[in-house]
Amino acid sequence: MAACDTAKEFTLKIDATEGGTVTPKPGTYKHPENTLVDLKVVADDGYEFTKWEGDKVAIVDAEKGEYKIKMDGNKSIKAVFVEITEEPGEPGEPEVKTLIDFEEGIEGWIIDDDMNQGDVTFSHDTEKADPEIDSTASLRVEYSLEKGQVVTCYFDNNYNLPHAIYYLRVFVPSDADFGYFRPYIQVIEKDEEGDDTYPLYPKDNVPYLSNINTWRTLEIDMTGIPEDAKIFKIGFQ
Repeated sequence: MAACDTAKEFTLKIDATEGGTVTPKPGTYKHPENTLVDLKVVADDGYEFTKWEGDKVAIVDAEKGEYKIKMDGNKSIKAVFVEITEEPGEPGEPEVKTLIDFEEGIEGWIIDDDMNQGDVTFSHDTEKADPEIDSTASLRVEYSLEKGQVVTCYFDNNYNLPHAIYYLRVFVPSDADFGYFRPYIQVIEKDEEGDDTYPLYPKDNVPYLSNINTWRTLEIDMTGIPEDAKIFKIGFQ
């Protein structure tokens, strides 16, 4: 009699800080290998959800607090809620104090349509940056920023199309009580002389951060680019 194969199971440990609820509730669960587990977070009044700590969690709909995690190993995650505080005085236009000079080797990760997650390491040199991102994939990068600082990123495109260079410039307001963001991008356009022009936010079909304190998908305009092309190299200035 042939031996039966036993399906592999992995353990998911869920935890949460004070200030909200998580579904499934905090605890330890077993799931078959490669199961996509639905997660949902709801902040209490006076609190907001800021991030997941621990293993990587994929965003489904940040506005609705919906996420997924793929059980391709034992996972441990923690939902972080923070109390919303109001600072005295009327809010003004945040002053951009400095650009951030990132060291090479900052780590992020990509998610494809099947929720497969691949670790990536970013380089300052866009000519040598690795990896190239498939056009069907989305990109997620996490940073920690000081208040009032700015990050500038460039996304180069091998096809040399009119929208060949993608530009991102995001700041953390000086009155922010958090230091993480997940950004959109903005397109650098070429004028008749070939010089870069920087459209102002908000730009049609490139939404600005309507709420900088929530995770956002990095959206890349794929107009005119073959669907199966792997074309984006990632670099930071």
